[in-house]
This record gives sequence, C-alpha cells and structure tokens, in this order.
Amino acid sequence: MQAFWLGILEELADITSHVHMPEHATAVVYKTTVEPYHGRIMRGLFKTALRALPSKSEMLHRLAPDGAAVGTPPPEHLVADLKRCVQVTSRVIAVLRAMLKELGLSDSRQI
Repeated sequence: MQAFWLGILEELADITSHVHMPEHATAVVYKTTVEPYHGRIMRGLFKTALRALPSKSEMLHRLAPDGAAVGTPPPEHLVADLKRCVQVTSRVIAVLRAMLKELGLSDSRQI
C-alpha cells in the first residue's frame, strides 16, 4: 500500500505531466501495486473509490497553502515539498521492504 501512495505523490509532484489523476495515474499505480492483492469485490470497490478522486489540479489547489486558483500552476514550494516527500517516503519504503525480506516476511493473500 505504501508503494500505491508513493506513486500518487510522484504523479502529483510531476508538474510537467498533464495527466488527469483519477483516469490514468491512479489506474496505473493501482494495477501495479495493490490490485494483485485484491479479490474481485475489493478490486471493484477500490476502483470505484479511485474514480471519486478530484483532478490533479484540484488536489494541488487543496494542498497549496496560499490558495492558488484551480487550473493555475502550483506554487514552486509546493512542488518542491512534494518531491522531498517522495524522496523521503521512497527511502522509508526501501528500508521497510529490506527489513521484511531479511525477516522472511511476506503476505501475498488476496483480500
């Protein structure tokens, strides 16, 4: 699940991408990170919930502390903060995965 949220953060931090979040980014990130662990019912519920997410522009607007207008470029400090968050989160996930691998812990059951 950590990799799912990391993928979402990476997409938000990529201001050169003009991809609309729910249709593309969440579908790709979900399919590669979480979907293999979901059964049919969870898959349907999760995909429905992902479609309810606001657009990338709306998400960035809500994250901007200075209240930038929807559709305008996000403030540079917000993009820098998102990129820093991606870097730190990536390191934490790498440490957790290494620890789980070292301990021989994995759970591939579907829910």
